[in-house]
Amino acid sequence: MTMYAKHAVTIFMLLGLLFVQGAGEDVVASNDFESFQLVVTAVGSTTDTSVQAALLKGMLLGLEGRRSVRAPEGWSTLSNTLACSTSASVRQHALALSQIFGDTVAVASALECVQDSSVAAAQRCSTLSLLLGQQNQEASQLLKVLIDEPALTLSAIRGYAVVRNDEAPAVLISRYSKLNAQQQRAVVETLASRKAYAEALLEALKMNQIQPSAVPVQVARSLKNLLGKKFTDVYGALPVVGAEREHLIKKYKKLCKPSAVAAADASRGRAVFQKTCAACHVLY
Repeated sequence: MTMYAKHAVTIFMLLGLLFVQGAGEDVVASNDFESFQLVVTAVGSTTDTSVQAALLKGMLLGLEGRRSVRAPEGWSTLSNTLACSTSASVRQHALALSQIFGDTVAVASALECVQDSSVAAAQRCSTLSLLLGQQNQEASQLLKVLIDEPALTLSAIRGYAVVRNDEAPAVLISRYSKLNAQQQRAVVETLASRKAYAEALLEALKMNQIQPSAVPVQVARSLKNLLGKKFTDVYGALPVVGAEREHLIKKYKKLCKPSAVAAADASRGRAVFQKTCAACHVLY
């Protein structure tokens, strides 16, 4: 095991500390950049994908929220190698970093991967998710084609919730009747994720293109918040929140103390949000 691999956790933590100090800036300080270069060298010096994934994740955390950062020396060559890794995490982290570094070749390669029907569906879906997570508009424009591929239909539907796309309501509603139950629910959840989408969903409810019974109660509450009375005029009255749920809401509000929030892991929080809440809500 190389020296870098032995100290992977140390380097990972060091990067987080270094870059948190400069959060929000697009220019990396020279000292920080040298440490960054060290980690890139470490990634290239090991073939252990778990070590590579940990180091790459550390780099992403250190550069969180930044764009157009100067790439470390040797990154272009290394990223090409990482793109062929057997580890999905390594491939995804490397692609995310390449986008931060402004590597248009890597992004173009990812877009090609998403459109290549010979590539495994799971890899296409994960690459699509990563591109959309970076607010890639070209990937968003591909959704209207990808939605008609059975293996990618669900990912494409949910993708419209991640990146705003004015074509989304028409694309989703026009295909709704031909989708299975899981996909139809995803359509409803996605249309409830943004006010512009929700307006189109309301019209679809009025026209009986989508039945009110297809809108789960929790989604209906979100729609009521977005659209107000005009939604309940069509959907009907919402059931009163049960006493047990009110108790749970109060419980978790008490847990969200400033000290707990200060110690929270924002990166993990975003991952949970993306998995659990993104279909109905927008984080930023």
